[in-house]
Amino acid sequence: MNEYPSMPRLPLRGPSVQAQATRSESRPWGNWTVLYEDTGIKVKLIEVTPGCRLSLQYHHHRSEFWLCLGGRATAVVGDQARELRMLESVVIPVGCIHRLGNPGPEPVLILEIQRGKRLRYSHFSPLSGAPDRPENYHNVTIALDGTDGAVHVDLIQDNNPTEKAREESRRNWSMMLDGLKKTVETTA
Repeated sequence: MNEYPSMPRLPLRGPSVQAQATRSESRPWGNWTVLYEDTGIKVKLIEVTPGCRLSLQYHHHRSEFWLCLGGRATAVVGDQARELRMLESVVIPVGCIHRLGNPGPEPVLILEIQRGKRLRYSHFSPLSGAPDRPENYHNVTIALDGTDGAVHVDLIQDNNPTEKAREESRRNWSMMLDGLKKTVETTA
C-alpha cells in the first residue's frame, strides 16, 4: 500500500466518454456513480455514509485503485488496515480481500478505478416478447482466467425476471459455450 502509487492511465477517446450516461445506485452504506466505463476499466465515485462500511470482498478478475477525495476512510487490504486521507491512495490487487469504511462524522468520497480482464455488454432479445427498452436489456459479463494452463470462462447474464427465463438463459449460454469449447479443442 504505497501512499502515492501511480494512477492507472485511462484510455480516454474523446466523444465516447462524453456520450456515456452515468449509472448510480444507492446502498445501505452510501452510494456509487459510474463516471466512465470501457473494456477492462470502470471508474466510480463512491460515497460512504458516516459510520458505515462496505462488505468484506475480493474479485477474481479485477484490481482496484482507491483515491480518497474527501473525508477520512478506513481501507482494509489483505490483513492491513490504514486510514486514507484526502489525496491518499491504495491499490487492491486481484484476489485480495478488501473493505472500505467510514468511521468518521463526515461523508467519505473515493474515486475507484477497476481494471480487469472481462468483457461486459448489454443486449436485447426480441424473443423475450418484451418491448425494446433499456429496462428489458440484459447485461452480459464474460471474464477469462488463464490459470493452470487452461482458460476458464465465467459468464453472467442479469435481468432474467423469472426462473423460466433464468433456466432458458442458462441453457442457451451452456449450449453456446459447449460449442465454443469443442471448436477450440478440435482446432488446437
